[in-house]
Amino acid sequence: MYFRNIVHAMVTQNISFEIACPGEEKEVTYLNKNVHLFNVECLLTEIIELIKKIRPTVIHAHGFEGIFSMAGHELGIPVVITAHCGGFVCPAGALLNHKDEICQVKATHQSCLLCVLKNIRWGSLAYPILKQLPEKKTIGLSTLMKDKPFIPYMSPVLGASGSIANKLNDWQTTVTFATKMIAPSQAIADAMLRNGFPKDKLVVIPHGIPLPEKDYVKSKHPIRKPQFFYMGRINHVKGLHVLCEALKYVKTDFDLNIYGNAATKAEKRYLETLQRKTKNDKRIHWQGGIPSNQVFDTIATMDVMIHPTICLEIFGLNIAETLALGIPVIATRCGGAEMQIEDGGNGLLVEPNNATALAQAIQAVVDSKQKFNVNPKRVVSIKEHTEALSKEYSQLSK
Repeated sequence: MYFRNIVHAMVTQNISFEIACPGEEKEVTYLNKNVHLFNVECLLTEIIELIKKIRPTVIHAHGFEGIFSMAGHELGIPVVITAHCGGFVCPAGALLNHKDEICQVKATHQSCLLCVLKNIRWGSLAYPILKQLPEKKTIGLSTLMKDKPFIPYMSPVLGASGSIANKLNDWQTTVTFATKMIAPSQAIADAMLRNGFPKDKLVVIPHGIPLPEKDYVKSKHPIRKPQFFYMGRINHVKGLHVLCEALKYVKTDFDLNIYGNAATKAEKRYLETLQRKTKNDKRIHWQGGIPSNQVFDTIATMDVMIHPTICLEIFGLNIAETLALGIPVIATRCGGAEMQIEDGGNGLLVEPNNATALAQAIQAVVDSKQKFNVNPKRVVSIKEHTEALSKEYSQLSK
């Protein structure tokens, strides 16, 4: 979504660019302008040849960050990277440790092994054995399993050490060769600094969003129940289980509309578990996903957003979209939320994984004890965001 937004904005601002991504080579039309999509494989030699063909002045990588950094360095072309997720630096993927707390330590094999195993169903059971083995031994087992047919449970568990080593190697390549790293929030910037990224190559630039193209006049419904909503992935790291737990402590009536899909097997199991546990709570409405062109229309019918994330949120585009409509947000202190929400002003901030605190915030809103002052003009537009990116490009291409 973010990538599509900046592509549209760059077309509007007449910034010349080409796109390299996995998939077929083709031309796509953005706002009546044809842009070529080059197919790219994750091989250094092929990426170097493609870059020679395109001949860019700056490379902006949103994935394959290590290999693009290396290719750019070899060709003498500056490489800008945007950190879109915790997986840029976290082998487990979300900067969420095995205790379901936002990670505050440097990524190492020792500190990450249990977190990676926890992402495998029943994988934690193997930790007492694997932690006793030397790191080289466990990586050797990963290499051995890589060449064998897939064995359920055994292959992912014994491959955990290898996946950690690969992520740490890729990160170190990025640290060494990337020219500039863009962090959408101070929280992810701190995580990258903690893991050795040079401060002088790091800049914090909050994401921007396409602002609403029409004015949404909110109708007043004096008798209508308060309408709360969540919008995003149906995933454990998003903290929906904490939200469902919090509702047990909120006794008044309201509607909670949950918009989002479960894509993976783990997400579908998570969704099924939540639906089963909350089947008797008639306040909860599982609405499924919605098309991107209906996001503002949907949010405009709501009163308050709840963003219960327990992992490190890199930014939170849905928070920005909600604030752009003048609607307050109750969110956890998950990193990206603090960049956008002033506690007690345009929303409320509570600690992650704290169902009681979340319930108290919801109750205060339902009881109308909490007043908000949301200024949509404070939301960064995608135009302002791409102008900030252009300044970075210009400085690097001099």
